[in-house]
Parts: sequence; C-alpha cells; structure tokens
Amino acid sequence: MEDKLEAFMMAALSALPYPVSQPPGGAENETYVTFNEASGAPAEHASNAPTRTRHLVQLHAFSHREDGAHRRAFFAALALLEKAGARVQSWGPVSYTHLRAHETTLHL
Repeated sequence: MEDKLEAFMMAALSALPYPVSQPPGGAENETYVTFNEASGAPAEHASNAPTRTRHLVQLHAFSHREDGAHRRAFFAALALLEKAGARVQSWGPVSYTHLRAHETTLHL
C-alpha cells in the first residue's frame, strides 16, 4: 500500500476506540479494524492532476463479542473516513467463522 494512503487511513481512523492496522489485524483484541488496498489506478478528474490516484480500499471490522461491536466499529470507521474526504462506494456484511465482520469499498 502506498505510504500516503496508509497515512491517510491511519490518520482518519485514529479517533476509533479500537486498534486499527493493515492485515493481519489485532486478533488478540476483542474488537479491531483492518484495511487493505484492493487496487489503485490513475483517475480522470476535472483538475486533470496527473498524480491523482483512485484507490479501492477494503475496510474490515471484526469482533469476538456478540453485542454488535463489529457494526459499531464499522459504521464509526465509515463516518470518520467520510469526514476525512473518502467517498464510500459500497459496503456489506462478510461472513467469517467465529468472527463478526463488515467490509466496504472506498474510493479515495
């Protein structure tokens, strides 16, 4: 993952009360958030900035708890990313054995 993108994600998600990292995540924690870049490509924008890149980022929120902590972590992370300027394109649940998770695709 590009250093600028990682710095953006870490800064945007720093207010979360859960650990945030690139995979592998903090499995030793009850609830945690991870992110990874699925793809990155130059994008056309009105500014025609040649260095502008469109990043496809997956965001995952996991929890071993049964009280919906993964949903709270996920939606809190989405709100922080949108506040920082990311555009959320799609999101949805992902099924894992023994873990609760949600995943999203962002365009930054």
